[in-house]
Amino acid sequence: MQPRRAQLDLPWADHFSMRICDGRELERALAQARGKGSDNPAVESFLSDLQEVPVERALSQPPLLEALAHLADGFPNFREVVMFIVARTALALLEPCSPLLLPPLILDGPPGVGKTAFATALAHALDVPLLTLQLGHATGPFDLGGMDPKFQSGGPGLLVRTVALGRAVDPLVLLDEIDKVPSDRNHDPIGPLYSLLEPSTAKRFIDDGIKLPLNLSYVRWICTTNDVRRLPAAIASRCQIFSIAAPTFNEGRAIARKVYASMVREQAWGRHFVAELPDDVADLLASNTPRELTRVLQNALGLAAIDRRPTLRVTDFTPAEPPRRGPGFF
Repeated sequence: MQPRRAQLDLPWADHFSMRICDGRELERALAQARGKGSDNPAVESFLSDLQEVPVERALSQPPLLEALAHLADGFPNFREVVMFIVARTALALLEPCSPLLLPPLILDGPPGVGKTAFATALAHALDVPLLTLQLGHATGPFDLGGMDPKFQSGGPGLLVRTVALGRAVDPLVLLDEIDKVPSDRNHDPIGPLYSLLEPSTAKRFIDDGIKLPLNLSYVRWICTTNDVRRLPAAIASRCQIFSIAAPTFNEGRAIARKVYASMVREQAWGRHFVAELPDDVADLLASNTPRELTRVLQNALGLAAIDRRPTLRVTDFTPAEPPRRGPGFF
């Protein structure tokens, strides 16, 4: 059976496109970097690489509505988020070659409810790369905004390198635990977001490492928080905020079944197990967080493999007793 296509089959020879930067500005910036000799090779190398790729870039195709509905099946506690994205996608699909425009999203909720897993699945549904930045331990704005080339390790940030030289100019960027960013006025890790989250200013975003205006206005953003109230009001006001609750019992059962089905379908050893999770096991796993499910299911499947059983049992999820020492036990 062929996998479902995530995008429409449209005549993208006449694709909707954007310009990543001004060609003349790029030439001037590169000449300036070369004029400084070997003071900052990272800047010259990046600008040389940028000159080798097209300035005009195609935007990704909008996904099929069916692909997004499938996403809602796997993440029932994210249904409100999915419906919001479905509505924006429906707008894009009204006119061929129109891009999917999404405002920055904030997924606010307790740890373990599936926020990171949802972002990963959404990137897959959109068929775009996912760039994950862990901001809970960030010490400066270097990943988002680069570092001035006067410093030895100066150069463009990870965001600019990913977008400008990557395969997509509209990737999905996950800012994980953005509410836990250390407070430091002199080295604010999220300072660049004041420009990046506004399309009007993101069109000519200047990374401190290269000083060249780049168009980052089509980047998609997802921020995760445990307490959105800790975010600066100016950042929160730029985003669409969704409160994500822990899955209900029925939602938990559905998620467990989905994770199990995906696992046995995608792994080479999965063919040795039944396709569906037994009801009593699904009931047992309903209270597990999405983050825990993959680990506990793999552990249980390993125990079933020892017994050469194709079906999981509730007892596969109880802590195993340590082996007793005996003659020859090391």
